[in-house]
Formats: sequence, structure tokens, C-alpha cells
Amino acid sequence: MKKIELTDSKKEELFCPTPIIEKMIVSNSDLVHEIEEEYKIPDGYLIPHLAIHLPRFNKEELDKEKVASEGRRLAKELSKIYNSLGKRWRKLLVKKKRDTKIKFEDGEIYIADDDGNILKEVSFEKVPSDMGNFIQNKLHYIQKARSDTKFHLGFYSESEKIPFAYASFSILDRDYLEKGLPEKVPSEKVLVMTRAFGFNFIPHNGMSALFHCCYKFFRDHPENYDVIITALNPNLLFKGSIFKGASYFPFALSPLQLIYHKGNYVTRRFCREKFGTEDLAKLEAESKITRAKIKTKDILWLIRGLSSRKQENVRNIAHINKITEGEYLNG
Repeated sequence: MKKIELTDSKKEELFCPTPIIEKMIVSNSDLVHEIEEEYKIPDGYLIPHLAIHLPRFNKEELDKEKVASEGRRLAKELSKIYNSLGKRWRKLLVKKKRDTKIKFEDGEIYIADDDGNILKEVSFEKVPSDMGNFIQNKLHYIQKARSDTKFHLGFYSESEKIPFAYASFSILDRDYLEKGLPEKVPSEKVLVMTRAFGFNFIPHNGMSALFHCCYKFFRDHPENYDVIITALNPNLLFKGSIFKGASYFPFALSPLQLIYHKGNYVTRRFCREKFGTEDLAKLEAESKITRAKIKTKDILWLIRGLSSRKQENVRNIAHINKITEGEYLNG
């Protein structure tokens, strides 16, 4: 496992997407928006799906026509999913964004306007597992619920039964990540934030505020967890500001292995559940999967300590661990 010095310039670079993917989406942003309107998909929802599927093609194949054809293929499937949702879900998906923020005051949580005027009360609650799994399966870009999810948490606005911001957590079960931690921590004491989702109308600091409340929930939890880690895929054009705002810090890089089954992105866990193995070379040789043709930026792993000492240690990380492909595939 290689050590990489965490200079200021390196920190910025870690959050940058693969240039060719960013170029294809940004330069064709009007086209992407037109496709979303054509298929009645909420504004911006097509982008992560497109970003994770464009690497299926060679660089030489990527042009406006390819963005259009792949965008429409994905939009058609997304449209089917959104049209199958209940009326309340569809209404929330198209609700327009306002200039609001989460405000903490006297132990309570509110949605406020930018002048600080309180608009609605907010509650931080456990989300029922069936609803959490529904969000993971239908709304999150991976579209596959984690069967090992231990905690579903979210923000609800007053009188609303669907969380407007959601996060799920599992216990660490990957050896390469346990070995890549900045200090030795038993895997059962490491929480992994595996999914996070917010509707378009979410207050501008809504996700970082949710992550802060999750931190407090686990800090005081009787099972005495030590740290929370989470993955950021910069190739999806996520800049990571919601994590920076919740005091998460980089600690490792791991290879991004983009896998496709019948043209659609899947995870290694999907392969294990469907085919009984995570041996990607074997599955590719058997034509059960295909892999990306474009080399993408690594997954960036972030960490947040659940005690003052743990957080001080991660705040002062001077080097991050570069996980090799062999360590990743074997872990």
C-alpha cells in the first residue's frame, strides 16, 4: 500500500473528475437538460447515471451523438422507474428548490430562509428499513439496496412522512479498507456510510447538516463506534462540499472498477449475489459482465472521527493510502 503526501494541491486534485467524462457532460449540458425534459426526469438526475455509464465506451467513441444516445437509453429506464412511484414521491421529485438552509437553534432543527426566518420544523429520525431500501433501490443512482444496512437515518419536515434527506450505514466488511485506515481500528467499530440521497429542493446545507446529526447519533451510540468512513466518486461530478462541511477528511484512494451487466452499472456485491463470485476476470471471460474502457479517477475515501481524539487524528493526516488493484480485488 503506497503512501501519498497530502499537499494542498493534492487535496484539490482528489476531488476532480476524470477530464474526458467531465468534458462530455459539461459541454453537452444543454443536451442533457433537453433529454431530462423530454423524458420528464427531474433536473440533474440524469447526470450521475450518464457519468457512470459513459466509460463503457472508448474515448474515440465519445461525442455529442454518443452522449445523446446513451442519455436517452438511460433516461428511458429512469422514466419508467419514476413513473412507477407513488404520487407523493413524484411530487417531491419535481418540487422546486428555494433559497433555504438548515438552522440549529436551542436544540431544535429548522428549515429557514437565507435571512434566518424559520419556515418549518425538521426532525432527525430513524427511517423505516422498507422506506430506506426503497430509496436505495429507486432513487439512489446505484439503484441497489445494501442488504447489510444496519442504520437508516434521515431528515423529515413537519407533517411529511418521506425524508427529504437520507443516509444509510453498514459495518465495515472490506479488508482493504480496514488496512487502509490511518490508524488501527477493529472493523466492527467502523461505520460505512453506504448511500446518501437528497431531493432537489433540499436546503443548500441539508446533506452536511444531516451528516452532522448522524455523527452526533453515533458519537452517543451505546455500541461505541470509533469512526465513520464513506466513499466519494469524483467521476460523478460530485465536488465533495457536503462532506467537507461535515468535517470529513481524505484518508485513502481505491481503484474504481466500473462493471456493467447488460449495459447497466452494477457493483461487486451485485456480482457476488447474482453469480456467486466477485472474480471479475472470470465473469468477464464468461461474458457475464463488461468493464470500463476508459481509465477513471480513483474512489476517494473520507473519514470522520467519533471522539475528539479520533477526529483530531484524522484532521492531521499528512499522507493518504493508495490501495492497489490487487489489494482491492482480494479484499
